[in-house]
Amino acid sequence: MDVGPGVGPVAGVLTLWSVEAGSIEPGQAFSIRYPTRVVGYGLVQEIHKDA
Repeated sequence: MDVGPGVGPVAGVLTLWSVEAGSIEPGQAFSIRYPTRVVGYGLVQEIHKDA
């Protein structure tokens, strides 16, 4: 599925590797930046921790 302006909602999986990733909780909002402008946003639905 191609994603573009006006398409949504779109489900996805984010893999985080930063130290801040440990403080993310369900219900929090987030933005996606590329490279310095906001190109998307979302809401954390659930967390799966692999370790």
